[in-house]
Amino acid sequence: MSDFSVSMTPDEIRNFVLMSQSGLSFRQAAVISFRNADEIFDLLKQGIPLEKVFTYNQKKKFFRQLGELLNFLELPKALERVVILEKGSSHLLHLLSSQLSYPMFLMFFAWLLLWFFTLKILPSLSMYAADSEFILLYILLGLFTVFWFGLIVLGLLFLVSKKQSSGMISKKASQILQRLFRKFSLIRKIQSYSLCAWLECLLSCGLSTRETIENLKKMKSTGFICVEAREWNRKMRIGYRFEEILKDCEWIDPIFLTFLEVGMESSQVVSLLNSYRKQTLIQIEKELKQFSVYIQCLAYGSVGMLCISVYQVMLAPLNMLSTF
Repeated sequence: MSDFSVSMTPDEIRNFVLMSQSGLSFRQAAVISFRNADEIFDLLKQGIPLEKVFTYNQKKKFFRQLGELLNFLELPKALERVVILEKGSSHLLHLLSSQLSYPMFLMFFAWLLLWFFTLKILPSLSMYAADSEFILLYILLGLFTVFWFGLIVLGLLFLVSKKQSSGMISKKASQILQRLFRKFSLIRKIQSYSLCAWLECLLSCGLSTRETIENLKKMKSTGFICVEAREWNRKMRIGYRFEEILKDCEWIDPIFLTFLEVGMESSQVVSLLNSYRKQTLIQIEKELKQFSVYIQCLAYGSVGMLCISVYQVMLAPLNMLSTF
């Protein structure tokens, strides 16, 4: 079979690793974990390696990371590492969505209400009151529109800034955008967390620091880390130590550098990176909750101002009648 693609999900891979670690045979673990286990067995009978079955024609980032890890790790180790990485990233995404989805929904709902009253209600009331009576409503609508437009632009710029490794934008443009977003402490912590997770992943496999950076610079699925690793690798070749290189990176969390230096001095770098990752996840969660509170206060305040504006609009006809 020259071309094939087995439909599977990261959850199935995670279950397969768990079943294998529990002592089940390959066939038992595969039957329990994969809904297309028979298709996998057929491909194996045709002589297709299991590594290729798991990664060939797979589009998700999870499987691209697995394919890149398989370049220097055996399949069992690569599966175990990619599951750990996916668990950390999915936890981070869950934190982001759970903390920001509700306040953002409030803001969006208030914006829709503003548009509704501006387009449907105000035209019918304009004969009873001057436009100056509706000034607060217009100001709110303008502020909300600027907010959402700015948010969309920032989101697009953030996505574009991550495309240097794929060649979509120039190195200089990517650096400018990255520098812009790294002004936010939350972004710096998230990126330091991602770097820590990848270093922990590769160093725990017995790779040296130099080998780890050599591999990271080839792994496009790591995003910005791949781009940074190319420069780190160049500096390490001319004699710079890894810790010295990271100190020159303004975006890296100073606490991360402390953990890394202590870990290298005590030969417990993997253990300390794991401790930093857990500690940083708690800090990110706290910052997200704090940011969520600010957004909620802004959302509730905006809804309150909307209610006041609508109340003023509804009183306009009564004010006109009182003049007779």
